[in-house]
Parts: sequence; structure tokens; C-alpha cells
Amino acid sequence: IVDPYLWQSVSRQVSCASGLDALCQAIESLWARGGTDESRVYATEALDLAWRNLRRAVDGDREARAKLMEGAHLAGKAIAISKTTACHALSYGLTSRFGVPHGLAVAYTMPALMRHNAFVLPHGITADAFEALLVELGAPDFASFGVVEADVPALAAGVDPERLGNNPVPLSPDDISAIYKSLL
Repeated sequence: IVDPYLWQSVSRQVSCASGLDALCQAIESLWARGGTDESRVYATEALDLAWRNLRRAVDGDREARAKLMEGAHLAGKAIAISKTTACHALSYGLTSRFGVPHGLAVAYTMPALMRHNAFVLPHGITADAFEALLVELGAPDFASFGVVEADVPALAAGVDPERLGNNPVPLSPDDISAIYKSLL
């Protein structure tokens, strides 16, 4: 059921994290090694809907929420085919060990992976634009979750290798550590 009225009681923080997860799923599906023509069609439309409507949806605009929900549905269809990549692989430890909401954990890693993958997105979405979106949405500062440099080796060791292997550009252990350190 994709019904924007079910979203009316959801907090701004949950809306933000959920919307960011859908946006990241669309982006990851576009660059995933496991992507297909079908998944890229879903992901392209999902990216368009999510990018254009996320800000207003988080602020409670009903029309934008309906469009973002449609985008999230399409992103889910895309990612079901292509599977997730490094952004999700690096996010799991942040959520399980530090309580970083899943969508935020994925979004925090996105700019660094956009740069690593040197991936050009539609609509001129760059790593800098994605970082600006996080600020505009009022995403909590990553430091507020208490991750410190001493946590990086354990986080890097716990990265999901299957999802990491679906990334278009391989990441070395040093790359993974550098991405985590860039968040601090």
C-alpha cells in the first residue's frame, strides 16, 4: 500500500531518514554492477521523484509526500533487481553499533562514494549537491552519534562484502577506512 495519508503522523526525522534511504537506493541502483535495463528505468524515475520532492515532503507537503512515496516504491523495485552497493554495505555497522538511523547512515556515506565512483547523476546531482541537501534537511551532524576514529577499524572489518562487491569501483580496506574517517 502506497498511501501518503499513512505518512501524516510520521516525525520529520523519520521522514528525512526514510526519504534519504529511497534516494540512495535509486542512486545505488543506477550504478550497481547488478543493474539491468529494467532496474535503471525504475531507478531513474525514482531519482527524479525523490530529488524533486524530498525537501517539501520532509516539511509535510502532502503532494510532495505522495510523489516521494511513488519514488520510494520505484526505488524499492529497482534495488530488488540490482541490489545495494557500498553505501549500504558501509551503513550497517553505523546503524547497529551507533544507532544512526538507517537512511541517514546510508546518506552520510553517499557523497564520498559518489566521488569514489566518479559517477555523474542526472539533474546535475553532485556529491557537493548531496552534502548541501543533508544540511538543508537539517540532518544531525554525524559527530552527534559518538563515532570516533578508534571505531574505524571495527567498522571497516564489519562491512558487508556481498554488497561491497556490487559497487562499480572496487574499494580497498584503506578506501573503506578513509570513507569512515571522512565522516568524523
